[in-house]
Amino acid sequence: EKKLHVLIEAVRKLGERYHLVLVGSGDELPHASNLTIIPFQRDQRQLAQLLASCDVLVHPGDCETFGLIVLEAMACGLPIVGTNRGGVAELVDRETGILARPDSVDSLAEAIEAIYWRDMVRMGQAARRKAVERYDWDQILPQVMGRYDVLLGGYQPVLREPERICVTD
Repeated sequence: EKKLHVLIEAVRKLGERYHLVLVGSGDELPHASNLTIIPFQRDQRQLAQLLASCDVLVHPGDCETFGLIVLEAMACGLPIVGTNRGGVAELVDRETGILARPDSVDSLAEAIEAIYWRDMVRMGQAARRKAVERYDWDQILPQVMGRYDVLLGGYQPVLREPERICVTD
């Protein structure tokens, strides 16, 4: 689902100039000399520090309905390389990152390489600005409550008489 094999192959193809850091647990992954795997981080501050110490977040999956890790990385000021399908594609634009074709090692490798030729500081700033302006809880919660209000606003509960059960011998 996360398409980590595509990501690992893309970074392997790019060579030793690039180093991939994966955070989390799951299935055993292929070994690569330019790959470091860090265990799952329960402490959100440690995870944020790890994210903020990276140059870019690469998300090769195309099945995400939203992509919370992408939004978290954007809030940390990271530009994003993602795929042009799924929820990630809705979060990333030309100002905040680059989108690659799904399931394509070559396309993902090209996008990773290309992002380093762009103004990554400016992209990171745009990513952070977008995360704060559009996805802060002060923005999101009123929208969610408004949707519930629309859905339930005309709701009238149906009150019924209690059923009577007669038992006879």
